[in-house]
Amino acid sequence: MTTEDDICVAIVSSPVTTNGPVKPRLLTVQRVPVRGLGVGRDGKRPLLYDQDSYRSEAIWHGEDPGCLECTEHFQTLRHWPMDKRMLPYVEAAGFGALQRVQWLRLDKPLITALVERWRSETNTFHLANGEMTITLEDVAVLLGLRVDGDAVIGSTQGDWMELAKVLRGVELPPESFQGGRLSLSWLRGQLSFCPDDVTELVIQQHARAYLLHLVGATIFSDGSARGVHMAYLTLFEDFEEAGRYSWGAATLAFLYRELSKACRTGVVGIAGCLTLMQLWAWERLHTGRPTLLEEPELQGGPLGSRWNVRRTNATNPGGNLVLYRTELDHQRSYQVNWQPYQDFVQRLPAICFEGRRIWLSRTPLICFEIVELHVPDRVMLQFGLEQVTPPEDVEHVTRISRKGRAGEDWALYHRDYIARWEARAEYVIMGSRAHTPRHAPSDYMRWYLGATRRFIAPPPTEPAMVYHPRGYTEEALLGCVRNVVERVNHRAVLYPSSTDPHWLEIGHYCQLVLHNLPLLEGAIVGVHESHAVM
Repeated sequence: MTTEDDICVAIVSSPVTTNGPVKPRLLTVQRVPVRGLGVGRDGKRPLLYDQDSYRSEAIWHGEDPGCLECTEHFQTLRHWPMDKRMLPYVEAAGFGALQRVQWLRLDKPLITALVERWRSETNTFHLANGEMTITLEDVAVLLGLRVDGDAVIGSTQGDWMELAKVLRGVELPPESFQGGRLSLSWLRGQLSFCPDDVTELVIQQHARAYLLHLVGATIFSDGSARGVHMAYLTLFEDFEEAGRYSWGAATLAFLYRELSKACRTGVVGIAGCLTLMQLWAWERLHTGRPTLLEEPELQGGPLGSRWNVRRTNATNPGGNLVLYRTELDHQRSYQVNWQPYQDFVQRLPAICFEGRRIWLSRTPLICFEIVELHVPDRVMLQFGLEQVTPPEDVEHVTRISRKGRAGEDWALYHRDYIARWEARAEYVIMGSRAHTPRHAPSDYMRWYLGATRRFIAPPPTEPAMVYHPRGYTEEALLGCVRNVVERVNHRAVLYPSSTDPHWLEIGHYCQLVLHNLPLLEGAIVGVHESHAVM
C-alpha cells in the first residue's frame, strides 16, 4: 500500500507524437507515488542505465584516467581585436555581448570533476544536493547570446570555395581547408586586419570572417585541430537574419553533446564552450571559485565579463582534481548558489533577459545535426521553484554525427524537433515558489539519492595521503611549522653537542604536527633522530 510519505507532487505531460505534426505538451501537476530506489520513473530500468560506460564507473573501480584535455580557442580572440567599423554588423548578428567576454585560463581539474558527474541520460550534473545543469538562463546571462530565436540549422554540404569568394572576396588555399573546416589561424592571418581605405562591402566581408572565427574559437570549438566548419558562414550572409537565430540554444546543444561524449570511459578530451561551463561553476558552486580582487565593471557586457579582472584562489585553493572530487562528494547546501544572477539584473544588457519567457521550456536544443534536450523540470531550484520528483525519465534522443553525412539537409532531417522548438513557449514548466530555496524537498532527495551514484571515488581503505591547505592563512602557518623543523634539524646536524634541548623539544612538537597531517609525498621534514626529544 502506498503511504502518504510515498507521495510527491510531479509535473506530468501528455505524450508527443514523433511523426507528423507535433502537438504542444499539456503540462499539469498531480500527486504520484515514488518508485522503488535505483530505478527510473518508468519503474523498469535504472535511471542511469549507461552507468557502466562512464568515467565515474572506472574511477569507482580504481582506474583513474586523470584530467581531460580541454580544447577551446578563446585565447585567440586577443589576436583579432574588434574593429569599430565592424561592431554594428557583429551586434546585428547577435554577438555584441559575447565579444566582451575575455579569455579565462581553464581550470582543467574543475571541468574534469564536473564531467565525471555529467549524466547523458538526464543532461544534468548529479551532485550531492540534487541535479544541476547549465540552462538557457545561464547561457543568456553569462554570454549574452539570444536564446529565443530560430533554430541554428541548415545543410553541411556546399561549394565552400565559391561561398568564401562571395562572402569574403578571397580564395581559399588548399592547406587552409579540410573536410568542410577552415583553419582559424589562416582566418586570423589573412583577415584580422581591415585597411582604412576600403568600401563598406569589404568591411562587411571582414565582419563575416570575424564572426566565423568568433564562433569557431568559442561556442562551437570542436577540437578539430583549430578549425571551424564553413556551414556556419552561410548563416552570416545577412547580418539581421543572423541576429534572429537562437545562438544560445545552439551553444548549449553543442556543449551538452561534448559533455555526453567526454563523460564516457576512454575519452581523453572535451571541447565546446568550456568558458561557459567554468563561468557557470564559478557563479553557482563553491568548489574552485576564485575571489575577485577588483570591483568588476560590466560596461555593457554580459555577466561573464565580470570575471575579466584580477582573481585569486588564496582563500579557496583550486587546481586539484582529487580535492574537487572530495568537495563535490560532500558539498553542502550553503555551498550552492541556486540563483546567483538576481543582484545583477539592472546592470546587464537587455539581450541577457530577452528570452526569459522560455528559460523554463522543456524543449529540444538544436545545432545542425545535434539535438539535445533542455530539462529545467529537473533543476527547479535554479529558478527559485520547488523541486519535484521528475514524472518521467528524459526522452531518449539518438545522438548522431556529421561523419559520412556531408549532404544531409538537417532542417529536413530534424523537422519534428524543429516543430517542437518552434512551439517552445507551449512547453514552459510551471511550478510553485520554493519554501526552502537552498534545500530540495526530502521526498525528492529520497528518490534522487536512491537513483543516482552520489560518490565518484570509493571510500579509501586508509586516510588520504594529501593535505591541501585551505587558503593563505593555513599555507603560512604550515610554512612556519615546516621552517621550524628544518631549522632545528639543520642546527642539530651542524652543532650536535651545543643545541639547546628546548629547541629540540619545540622541533619535536612541530614534527608531530606535520606527522598528523597527511602531506604531499616528501613534504614532511623530521627532526634529526639522534637529538629528538621523546
